[in-house]
Amino acid sequence: MKQNTNLVSKLFGLFLFVAIVFLISFGNRSVVSYANTKEESIKNLPIKTMKEEEAGSKHSLEHARSYLSSKEERTLYDKLYRGLKNGKIEIEITNYGNEIIKNSFDALLYDHPEMFWLINGFDCYGNACSTTISPLLSVDEDQIPVLRRIFNRKVAKILSEMDPAWDDYQKVLYFHDYIVNHCVYDLDAEHEIEEARDEGFLVSDRVFISANAFGCLVNQLAVCEGYSEAMQVLCNAAGIKCIMVAGNGGTHEWNIVYLDGVPYQIDLTWDDPVQATQEETNSHQELLHDYCFLTDEEMYEDHDPETENLPVCNHKENSYYIREQKNR
Repeated sequence: MKQNTNLVSKLFGLFLFVAIVFLISFGNRSVVSYANTKEESIKNLPIKTMKEEEAGSKHSLEHARSYLSSKEERTLYDKLYRGLKNGKIEIEITNYGNEIIKNSFDALLYDHPEMFWLINGFDCYGNACSTTISPLLSVDEDQIPVLRRIFNRKVAKILSEMDPAWDDYQKVLYFHDYIVNHCVYDLDAEHEIEEARDEGFLVSDRVFISANAFGCLVNQLAVCEGYSEAMQVLCNAAGIKCIMVAGNGGTHEWNIVYLDGVPYQIDLTWDDPVQATQEETNSHQELLHDYCFLTDEEMYEDHDPETENLPVCNHKENSYYIREQKNR
């Protein structure tokens, strides 16, 4: 009887030990879901002074990264970038709080619209020792490699048609004209987005594509977000800094581009004849350049920016009508 009592005691002790280990490993396990509109993500980027060490570095094109408020956020940003660039759908991290994860992820998507398969959101699950980030996707996971190859070939083809002697102005003007001439503004997607915003439901997968660079460059069908992301993708691929601006009550996006290091405002969507009146296009549906390389004063006559940390655009020497010596 005593032996049986000892055996029961040992078994109970073993069970108690296993239970404690389980609680330590999984007791704090949690799932955090985060989803946001891209306009909100852009507006809510942390406000701080750009780190001096970022200037002229390999991160010089990554505007949002330079405004992350801590080394931990920038380190996580880089880890997420490496994983997603290499095709990972789940990335394991350690010792990062939810706010750091959110800030790093938002900044990454803002700087890298070439990752068109990502939506502004992720699931985050794990425990005190390890966390797995699983970004939300705009396409099926098994389609991503094929779509990336199609997208990369398209970008490479567009860049291959540039003249190597062109300066930044000529390159960005070429991107502007190429996008406006080849992409059709997706009015159906715009209406669905407006309805989704009013009624509070998610848009369809097709609309997600029209709101990114793949929709603009490959499908040649996009809304303003797709136009601005496509411009950023092409500029960054050519080594030209370009950032996105959200505004007009969260309903519109455009860009700021750096020509030889000097920032200028540019709005491809509003230079698309689909967005112009018949009188403005002289009844010929020709592309416009009315929003091409403007100052803040000129752009903000009818644009209301909500993005923080924007550079001051006050130079006119590369304004389209001055550079081309044309009248409006």
